[in-house]
Amino acid sequence: MSYMNRRGALGEQMMVVVFVFELLMMLLAIAGGIYLFFGKGYDFRQNDAQMLNSQVRECISNYNPDFTKDTWYQTCRLNKDVISKYDRIKICKGDLGLGDCINADSSVYILGGSGDFVACGLAGVGKNSNYPGCAFGTVSRGNNDYSIITISTQNAGSEAKA
Repeated sequence: MSYMNRRGALGEQMMVVVFVFELLMMLLAIAGGIYLFFGKGYDFRQNDAQMLNSQVRECISNYNPDFTKDTWYQTCRLNKDVISKYDRIKICKGDLGLGDCINADSSVYILGGSGDFVACGLAGVGKNSNYPGCAFGTVSRGNNDYSIITISTQNAGSEAKA
């Protein structure tokens, strides 16, 4: 084998390194995609509760809905099935604080699924992943003030169907 033939073989060996590098990059991309798709999921409960609270406040200030009727969901453009399954809304009449609205019994409308609003008043509600996402807001409509607590229990991610 002459000197020239040995120099030419180096180029072929370098292509093996490039091929192995590209193969590793593809395997990493596939593994990353599988991890993102089947991973833990995302926790949007706090954001969901805040968006729902904002939508309810906007609806009350613009449309003055009747909370005692099912047309309330249509007036506020909310999906009744989703609200009853994953969310809860408590509307207290009067400009109350969070703790007062949680414990209020009179002039209260509770919409959505049945649930306990006490978890929203606990100190560690934002840090514990077992608690629902909570949001609190107030709105005025005419001479009436309303305090609104919204809860979201919906977790994003893949759900196993039974």
